Amino acid sequence: MLWQMGPVESVTARWGTYTHRIETEDTAVALVTLKSGALGVLVGTTTFHNDRPFKSYGGGVVKRIEVNGESGSATSLDGRVAMWKVAGGVEVPAEVEPPAVNVFQDYARWVRDDTYSSPTLVKGPESRQAVELILAIYESARTGKTVSLPLA
Repeated sequence: MLWQMGPVESVTARWGTYTHRIETEDTAVALVTLKSGALGVLVGTTTFHNDRPFKSYGGGVVKRIEVNGESGSATSLDGRVAMWKVAGGVEVPAEVEPPAVNVFQDYARWVRDDTYSSPTLVKGPESRQAVELILAIYESARTGKTVSLPLA
C-alpha cells in the first residue's frame, strides 16, 4: 500500500481472535489515513473461508487490492486485473511480470549486485516505513487510539 499510495499520516486499528484457538489475533483491520488525504483499509485475517486448495493454516491465500477514487476504480485479484473502470477511456494495463518472483529473490539479487534496482526492490528506508506502519497498527489496536506517524 505504501508503494502504491504514499506515506501515512495516521492509523486506527482493531484486532481480535475470533475463530481460532491461538495465542495471537486471527483478524486485524486498520483504517489508514494517507498524507495525501486518501483513506486505505488493510485487512489481515485467517478467518475468511475460500475455495482455494488447503494450506498449512486452512484455505489458500487470496490477494485482493482495490483502488477507488473520483476518476475510477480498479481491482486486482491474485495479481490479475479483475475490474477496471477508469474515466477518460484509459485502457486496462497489460500484465507486468515483476523482475523477481518474490521480495526475497529481489533482495538476494541486490545483495549480490548493489547496482541492481527494480520497481519491487525494497531497501532499508522503504522497509522501515512498512515496519513503522505495522508497529502503529499494533499500537492503535492495543490502545484503542489513533496513532500518528512517524512514530516517536
